Amino acid sequence: MPAMTLLPAPATGRALDQLHADERQIVGELATTAPEAGCPLCGQAATRVQSHYWRRLADLPWQGVPVVVRLHTRRFWCDNPACPRAIFTERVPALAAPRARRTDRLTAVLAQVGFALGGEGGARLLAALGMAASPDTLLGLVRHTPLAAPPTPRVLGIDDFALRRGRTYGTLLIDLERHAVVDVLPDRDADSVARWLAAHPGVAVSSRDRSGVYADGARRGAPDATQVADRWHLLKNIGDALERLLGRQREALRAAAVPTPHGVPPPEAPPASRADPVAPVAPPATIRPRETPGDVRRRALHKGVHDLHGRGLSLSAIGRRVGLSRVTARKYLRAAACPARSARRTHLPALGQHETYLRARWVAGCDNAAQLWRELRARGFPGSAGAGRRYLGSWRTTPRRPGRQQRRSAGPPPPRPRPRSRCAGGCSSRPRDAPPASTPTSTGSCQAPPRCTWRPTWRGSSGRCSAIAIWRRSRRG
Repeated sequence: MPAMTLLPAPATGRALDQLHADERQIVGELATTAPEAGCPLCGQAATRVQSHYWRRLADLPWQGVPVVVRLHTRRFWCDNPACPRAIFTERVPALAAPRARRTDRLTAVLAQVGFALGGEGGARLLAALGMAASPDTLLGLVRHTPLAAPPTPRVLGIDDFALRRGRTYGTLLIDLERHAVVDVLPDRDADSVARWLAAHPGVAVSSRDRSGVYADGARRGAPDATQVADRWHLLKNIGDALERLLGRQREALRAAAVPTPHGVPPPEAPPASRADPVAPVAPPATIRPRETPGDVRRRALHKGVHDLHGRGLSLSAIGRRVGLSRVTARKYLRAAACPARSARRTHLPALGQHETYLRARWVAGCDNAAQLWRELRARGFPGSAGAGRRYLGSWRTTPRRPGRQQRRSAGPPPPRPRPRSRCAGGCSSRPRDAPPASTPTSTGSCQAPPRCTWRPTWRGSSGRCSAIAIWRRSRRG
């Protein structure tokens, strides 16, 4: 590190005339002594002096005492008749920038403090060190400090982001080895990506999503680079595919949620043949609820979508015919049976340690919600009477009517099937009992959640999903 001097940038062409010191500050007077100066526009040397003036520059303090540099500067005539500037002020490089009120070395120190502590904290520290600067000054220096040009990444990540969701999108370029943002493009166009890659040669691997726009841009801008799909998009795509598949197996999921006796394994579905990768699952022999007008309308829509698709109409045309959006028409088309409407879920309070006592009282014949709530309150239950009524209401098989005996059940109703999104997450995650380094075979079974006893009937899909999830987790860090 070079030794610091009392006066900034000692060099030829400047001379110290006087040095004044008192209790408040130290003032040093410098004068320029160069015989000529170069014009900042045309660069021609000038020797004719037009006038003189004084510049006042703040410098680094000395033992906490502020230092001020008074610089005697000259103005010159430019002798080049083609130069638009007739009079210019001589420059003092390595001392201060034109029109600056601080020396270069003081500006560098203020910028470092601003980067380290920010505006308010940096201003308080500088006041104690004898360098006065406002928080806005420090933040301005941070903003105007030029950033070093980042190196061309070897592994480049390309993805889009929303400047305004649904309206304006941009492209984010990330160096995946340094985990740093390289550049931001104002749109998500293939031409912009191709131009950026052509201007920055050296990208060996481009990681992107499955969008054809970025694939085209990477192919044109960096034809020698290897295109890969990143881990997040791999798991996101496989999760979406599993969720769509589970949406066509609603009856199987509903049957799998029925509890089985303790120690008796649930029946497994027969393996599907190669000609029919998704074997139909027979619905359980249960009493179906009463059909509503909404069910009739959904069945008619499902049949109409499949009929129009059989005639060769596109999804947009089908949606216009039956009055559905393109996304909803696709959902009806992918469903082998008419999708049932999901039952509304109500939030039930958590009984915790009081649930065993409540079950015993319920089986014993006490179904009075107010009486049971008073007993639970005496045992320390913090919930309200309404919470107790809602919880017991979920146990009743028929609504209470005056003059009619209430039928009871031996316990709460059977658990509802988990949403297809959670089942898809269970199928695409690593089993808890499998070691991290193990790799499942292609015929492994889906490790479903504890309450879901259904197993997928398509060959090899669950094993491939688990293999992708284990590989993704093994690559972390």
